[in-house]
Amino acid sequence: MSRARFIAGAKCPKCKRIDTIQVVFEEGNEISKCIFCGYTNLRDNPTTENKSVIDIVTK
Repeated sequence: MSRARFIAGAKCPKCKRIDTIQVVFEEGNEISKCIFCGYTNLRDNPTTENKSVIDIVTK
């Protein structure tokens, strides 16, 4: 099971609220979700660079 991590300062593209986006890594996919409006974005095979940025932000 993957842990959800919130991205500080991220703005939801749908509802425009800040600090409502969480990212989950599941089975090689990066899934972004807005906990307020339900917006979901799936990215297949995130790059190492993106994973590094998310790790730095969430540590």
